[in-house]
Amino acid sequence: MNAYIKHTLNHLKLTYYNQIEFLQATEEIIQSLAPLIESDRIYKTHKILEQITFPERIITFKVTWLDERNHVQINNRI
Repeated sequence: MNAYIKHTLNHLKLTYYNQIEFLQATEEIIQSLAPLIESDRIYKTHKILEQITFPERIITFKVTWLDERNHVQINNRI
């Protein structure tokens, strides 16, 4: 696996650390595409992996709650 693929996977793991299923599926797809990606530098030049791994839509929500000290807490989830 070349540096471009490793860098992309590491970036995804840092960005989507709590999205286990997404990371697993993405890693499997990238590994299956590795021979193609490594065959031509144009894939890196045009940032193809970044284009296909960045979600087009992201659902987010916010949960506001009071903790035991009556302080407002806010949790944001992706």
